[in-house]
Formats: sequence, structure tokens, C-alpha cells
Amino acid sequence: YAAFNQAGNNWSAASPVAHDTSPPFAFAYSPSQGDGRYRFWSVATDTSGNTESLSGKPATGDVEAGLDGTIPTSVVDPIVGYWQSSSPLSLTATASDPTSGIGSVQLYVSYSPDGLAWSNPAAIGSDTTSPYTFSFAWTQGDGRYRFWSLARDNAGNNESLSSKPATGELQVGRDTAAPSATVVSLPGYWQATSTLSLQTTVTDTTSGVTTVDLYTSYSADGTTWSTPAKALTDTTSPFSFNYVVATDGRYRLWALATDAAGNAETLGSQVPSGEVGFGIDRIAPTASVVAFPSYWHRSGSFLVNVTASDAVSGAVSVGLYVSFSSDGITWSTPTLALTDSTAPFQFTFTPTQGDGRYRFWALATDAAGNAEALGSPPGNAEAEAGVDTVAPSIVSSTPSDGASGVAATTTPIRVAFSEGVNHPAAEAGFSITPSVSGAFSWDGNTLVFTPSTSLAAGTTYHVTIRASVMDSAGNPLATDYQISFATEAAAPPPGISGTVLAVSVVIGIAAVIAIALLLRRRASRKKP
Repeated sequence: YAAFNQAGNNWSAASPVAHDTSPPFAFAYSPSQGDGRYRFWSVATDTSGNTESLSGKPATGDVEAGLDGTIPTSVVDPIVGYWQSSSPLSLTATASDPTSGIGSVQLYVSYSPDGLAWSNPAAIGSDTTSPYTFSFAWTQGDGRYRFWSLARDNAGNNESLSSKPATGELQVGRDTAAPSATVVSLPGYWQATSTLSLQTTVTDTTSGVTTVDLYTSYSADGTTWSTPAKALTDTTSPFSFNYVVATDGRYRLWALATDAAGNAETLGSQVPSGEVGFGIDRIAPTASVVAFPSYWHRSGSFLVNVTASDAVSGAVSVGLYVSFSSDGITWSTPTLALTDSTAPFQFTFTPTQGDGRYRFWALATDAAGNAEALGSPPGNAEAEAGVDTVAPSIVSSTPSDGASGVAATTTPIRVAFSEGVNHPAAEAGFSITPSVSGAFSWDGNTLVFTPSTSLAAGTTYHVTIRASVMDSAGNPLATDYQISFATEAAAPPPGISGTVLAVSVVIGIAAVIAIALLLRRRASRKKP
């Protein structure tokens, strides 16, 4: 007799399933109900026809057995997050077998350092008691891990690894190393824009970078720096920033990365001077030509000194612009003549237009590329100089050289120069012989000497202008300049005409001759 129960509680009624008349009594039973529990009773009948009573048998059967031909199932329970930082890692598995029940659960693991090449799964632990728990100590270190659970039931049925997902029932990663990020260098230190496009390079060999923070520090003078502070965050690769600068000055930058496992770079691990440094300068520098000690120059070339200033990046070059005028009235358009990129800024200027007047402007460019503008039209010149390489000369005099019959009066002596000369030097270089006192004055480029008293009649005068006389540029006369002139004869006494005077002279001479003859005669009479 046999009774069946699939769940172990509600049993079917016992019914005969086999009969044997030959000892030893044995039965071959095919469990037609499939997997489940079976109870068996034997009921004997002797040769006299006496038969055991089934009711007299134990209710639980003479013997009980179970049939289980079904593979158990199990799965590794999920955990929060792919990347894990705790060690050891605690894992659990859920297993079921509706018939014989779970006898044990094994945990298998596979490892990959890069998520591409994986090791063969290997058993790392077993548990026989539900809940099935495992402690995993990350035996391969940082990397990626796949886990499978394989159950065995009490009937000896085993799950097979081949029936499991190839990628594991649970995948987790282990990453204990901090990532790294670096700000990409800018093309140059000094920038003249208010918005900078900053790029970064990041590295994390395991979990990958998920966030990059940009830290900045500021200094107005390059000496005192602010405490680094987070300015921007980017969570999308490639990690970049549009950094808007509010104030001109110097900046230091750091990029700090955080990976998917939560590992983060620290500011303390970075270089204090920043991964990248740059300066912002949006104000043009200033430059000015230094005034010349004297306006006029007579050499072929002369020095032009410039002062330049820039409070932030500093002036790195100065261009010298020049305008020319031959007459001081009409001026040429200023053009770039020379450039100097070494402070102190100085130019050796060669006046290519020759003699004339030159105006100068200095336009500076700073390290950030900001440049002064000349303007159109240009503003007032910063300095002006004249070039004069031609020596002065005396073009005329009054009286002229060799003149005679010059009135013996206080008529001025005039000496005309070819150009303006140094008045005190010209007056000091003037001399007249015989000496005559008088006063100097100027009529344009003409020296005027006015005698204090009338010139002497019938006298030859010599006037000399020394070569020490120079024009405004310092060019001297080539040689001393000399002229001579004679004044008219003395005038007769007042009231006597010229004819009367002549007759009187003749009469006087005749009287002298007559007296001489008379005395001679007397003398001859006295001779023996």
C-alpha cells in the first residue's frame, strides 16, 4: 500500500500498489505521482487466509520516502551600488527547492581588472543554513567581480554554472585608488578676455571619473594669494569649464576628480602653486615720450626715451610713432618708426626726413596683448624736437663791407643772419673797432647795434662777429665774419661856404709864399 503527499501535509488515502506471493517479498515501485513524499505499508495474508488490518498499521506508514528529481534554484541577492568601498563585502543568496529542500549553497566568483578579460569562476565559500551569507575579502584587489550562487538540494540535485548568466547574477566593483585630474595648460600666461575655456585631463583605471571640481585662488599682485575655493563643477565627460573672470589679476587653478566609487582627490595633495596659472589683464598700458632736454638737435641721430607702465601684466613692447613737418605748420600722418621690446624703452632715432620738426608718440603693448591706440586723428604729440644740421651764416650787413661815406651819426649797424641764432652769444661775439658804446636789439634774425653817440667822421671802422655764434641747434658760424666801412669827412665850420673856404686857403698860401720871398731878399742884401 502507498500514500502520496506533494507538499508534506495532505496525504492521499493508502491504496494497494503491488502484490508478491513469493518470499522474499520485494516490490518494484514506480512513483506515478512524481516528486513528493510517499508512505508505504505492507499487509500480509497467511496460508489460512488471515490478513493484517491496514488500520492497525502506523498512520505514518511502515516506511516513508521522498522523490526529488528537480534541480534547486538560487540567486545572489542584489546590493546597493555597483562600486563598493567596504571590506569585506557581505553578500547573501536566496535558494529554494520545493521538495527535498536546500542542503547547501556555494558562492562562485570571477575577476577582471578592466572589465574585458575575466577569470574562470571559482568557488570561494559555502553555507548550509538559510539565510545563506558570505563574506568576501576582495582577494584580487581593485577591479570588477561577478558572483554566482549554486544550490544543492537534499536529494543531491545540483545547479550547474552553465545554467547561470554568463555575466554573473551580481556584478560589483572594487576601487580604492583616488582618480586624478589636471587642468590643461593655456596657450599663454596672460589673457585679455573675461571668459576662459578650460579643458581637463582625467585618469582613473578602475571605476572611472564621474565629477571634476575646479578650484581657484586669486592674487592682485602675485604675492598674496586667496585660499583656494571651488568655483565650478562638471559631471559630464569630457570635463571642461567656461570660467568667467570678474577681476583682473593672477589666478591659480586646480582640477579635483571624484570617481564612481566615491574616491576623491584632495586639495592637499596638489602643488600649492596650482596646476595652471594665468593672469587676466583687460586694461591697456600707457607710455609717454620723455621731453627732450633741448628742442633742437644737430646730430644725425638722437635718443628718444620712453616711460611705460602697466599695473597688471606689464608693458612688453613700445612702438614709436613719428610725424614730420618742414615748416612747423603742415604735418605728415604719424607712422610707426621704431619698436623696442626691452625695458627701459629707448630709441635711437635717425631723422630720415632730414632737417625739420618731428613729433613723437609712444604706444605700449602689455603682456596680455592690450595695446594703446593712436587715435584718428591722433592726439597732441607727447614730445617734439627739431633737427637742424645746417650752420648759420650772415647774409647781409648795413653798412656793407667796404662802404664809405657812411654818415657819422648814431645810425644802427645791422647784421642779418640766415636763421635764428643765440642772441646773447651773438651780442657777446659782436665787436667794433675803434670801440663804440651802444645798445643791442633784434629785428627778426637781424642783430641791430645802435651807437650811443655819433660815429667819428673820417674814420674807418671794423666790425667782427665771432664764429662762436650758434643757431638754436648749436651749429656755429663757419668762421668769424668781418666788415669794414669808412665814415664821411668832417664838416666845415658853420656859416662858411665851400667856395669862400677854398679862396681863403689860396690867399693864405699866397701870403705865406710872399712873406717867404721877402725874407729871402732881405737875407741876400746882408751878404758881403
